[in-house]
Amino acid sequence: MPADMLPEFKADRAVILTNYRRPANLPHQIEAARALRPAVDIVVVDNAEDEPLSARADVNLKGVHYIRPGRNMGAGHRFVLASGMPHTLIACIDDDLFPTPAQIETLFAALAAEPDRVHGYWGENYRDVVGFVWRQSPLFGKTRDVDVLNRLYVFSPAHARRAIALASAVGFPDWYAIGPTDDIMLSHGGARRPRCHDLGQMDDCDTSNADGVAVWRRPGFYEARHSIIRGIRRVRRSGRSVEETPNAAPIGVAPPSQAS
Repeated sequence: MPADMLPEFKADRAVILTNYRRPANLPHQIEAARALRPAVDIVVVDNAEDEPLSARADVNLKGVHYIRPGRNMGAGHRFVLASGMPHTLIACIDDDLFPTPAQIETLFAALAAEPDRVHGYWGENYRDVVGFVWRQSPLFGKTRDVDVLNRLYVFSPAHARRAIALASAVGFPDWYAIGPTDDIMLSHGGARRPRCHDLGQMDDCDTSNADGVAVWRRPGFYEARHSIIRGIRRVRRSGRSVEETPNAAPIGVAPPSQAS
């Protein structure tokens, strides 16, 4: 996010929420973020292509930094925004998950204790098998290192900048070309493997697995992800250094008009 576009933030922690096809979930998520103490900056990215959140009577956006691009920028747009934010700790929550304030605080504390990795609640492992990539998922309910975090992420702007640089190293012309793999890129934004934490029971949206709503149901979803895992591992084996982009408007980020 270019410096001249930054809203007036007041906290050193932030929660970024994204709306796409589950607008009824945002009020619950916003209220959970509001309950955090000390207070956090709340950013809502409205990717919906129909009714804006700001027009809904059930969504209270008072005090929220509301961003409506006017088109679906994809889930990864939140990490572009995060890459230029001034906060020390940032949480991004998918719109089908309802962590409690205490669960979010646990992850903020984990990042403060281990800032060299991304932290979360739900994850996957990927293993190379002759001719293909084998995926072990979902992994949750136990604190462990994983290959990829999904659904809930706590990280720093530096992690987001390094994820964007990694996409370039893998061979993408810009961040918005990576498809449904932003979680994979962010997970590799730390110096160490991401850590999945046992946070106890967490409520899920009933549409988490619904056709036409859940992105992972789309044809080619896992094939694209397996290809990215192989690409990242090629970069790692090559010994190439992947450094974070140094500014708030990362190199390799296409302007919004080029996003799909």
